[in-house]
Amino acid sequence: MVIRITPQMASRRFSAQLGISRVDVVIIVMCIAMLAAVAMPRYVNSSQDTRHNQAVALSGSVESAVRRANAVWQASGEPRHLQFDRGTVEMVNGYPTAATLAALIDTDDLAAFDFNDGSWQHSGVSRRHLCGVSYWPPEQPGQAPVIRPHLGDC
Repeated sequence: MVIRITPQMASRRFSAQLGISRVDVVIIVMCIAMLAAVAMPRYVNSSQDTRHNQAVALSGSVESAVRRANAVWQASGEPRHLQFDRGTVEMVNGYPTAATLAALIDTDDLAAFDFNDGSWQHSGVSRRHLCGVSYWPPEQPGQAPVIRPHLGDC
């Protein structure tokens, strides 16, 4: 038995399969909306995560620089000033002063921060929010410096 398809039958068959129905369009739009609802909060929070991670990295850099300066200070006979590649560091009670500490920190870690009186504030947040690191050298010999990250408002 042979079935013959006439031109009229073929044109009806192809016209029924061409295009997208309204139901298909609604399903596609709903899928895109659900993906956007899941993905958008991640992109919005990414800048906050970046500032937070930069402040954490700077805190680690400050701590490392302070320990390095103290070790060099002890090995050098406890001088008042130490010379490093990026400049002279003034020492107080065995630790760098806040004003000269930046000479020990990698400039890439400092690029996103503004320095003011012992504190680095992230330049991506307003002044009334704290996102950065504060450093205070010890007030007396034998004490440790204070390094305080401020991460709540990043």
